[in-house]
Amino acid sequence: MVLIPCMSIGQKIKKSEIDKFTKQKRVETSKEFLRDGLTNNAGVWIRSVDTACFINLTGMNWAVGVVGPDDQAVFLLDNDETVTARSTEIQSYSISKYGNYYDHQYRISKQDLEKLAAHELKSVRRYTSKGYTDLDIKDRKKEALKELSALFLAELNK
Repeated sequence: MVLIPCMSIGQKIKKSEIDKFTKQKRVETSKEFLRDGLTNNAGVWIRSVDTACFINLTGMNWAVGVVGPDDQAVFLLDNDETVTARSTEIQSYSISKYGNYYDHQYRISKQDLEKLAAHELKSVRRYTSKGYTDLDIKDRKKEALKELSALFLAELNK
């Protein structure tokens, strides 16, 4: 009985609503980790505001740096195609006694989200002020973004 709450944790839609002021549909997923670790991790979550879609990359101590308005996150898929998302603005990171943390937002098209939903993820390349960093995805995490993207698109299309 104690394990039942832990088993229910997973990918989910955190928010799906019509904003009462703007009348725009908003959808937001939970965060999915692409790399686990207490002090060195990387995650992803997806959200939309009306027809604009965004993918957020978060992390602690991996690929930390300042992201400029033209910097990119490039997703390498299992069919060797790439999907490119572009930063929405200049974005920094936070420094704490536990490490450096970032949550950077990138604009992504619905068509590119459909590609992410159709293929497993092999690697992510993130560009920052320090250059770029690659994150190769371990086998047990290769379907994480595929499933999260499919879940997001299904909710968005309701």
